[in-house]
Amino acid sequence: MDGKEYRQQMIKELSITLTGLDDGQVEQAVDHILQAKRIFFAGAGRAGLMMKGFAMRLMHMGFLCHVAGDATTPSIQRGDLLIVASGKAETVTSSYFVDVAKEARARTLVITANPQGTVARKADSLLVLTAPKFRGDPDPDRFSVQPMGNRFEQSALLAADYIVKLIKEKIKLDIQVMYKNHSTLE
Repeated sequence: MDGKEYRQQMIKELSITLTGLDDGQVEQAVDHILQAKRIFFAGAGRAGLMMKGFAMRLMHMGFLCHVAGDATTPSIQRGDLLIVASGKAETVTSSYFVDVAKEARARTLVITANPQGTVARKADSLLVLTAPKFRGDPDPDRFSVQPMGNRFEQSALLAADYIVKLIKEKIKLDIQVMYKNHSTLE
């Protein structure tokens, strides 16, 4: 496969994942975000980095956002929402974070490629992405020419950006609010 074919296959994979999103799951995610007092984000590795990007965009919109593990992250409480990204939904830390959130009576949303995974089964709601659940996933619909969890992680970021767009439209947010909230300590 040459470079152009490889890039076309990457775009095709992401297109399949994004067009395959369940509109009901997306709308539920939007509703949970809009109803939350505060929104907490978690994920291991690169999935966690995608959640930091999601947290940043929602912060730009004026939502109170925190990333699990940051020094200034407060305790999660009733009325809050925890959003976790976990491709295989078996990560021990992600499972623990969902347990802590549920014990505090916060809502939980898991973005995953594996709705049968331990973390996913504990969640109040899911956003399922058609992407490899794990290395060597035999499902042809989830195949990726990309290594590791790239398709899942990229799709998680794009799905988050789509949710941001939907929220922006739903609350009729002026883009100037986002510009105003953008970091000036760069």
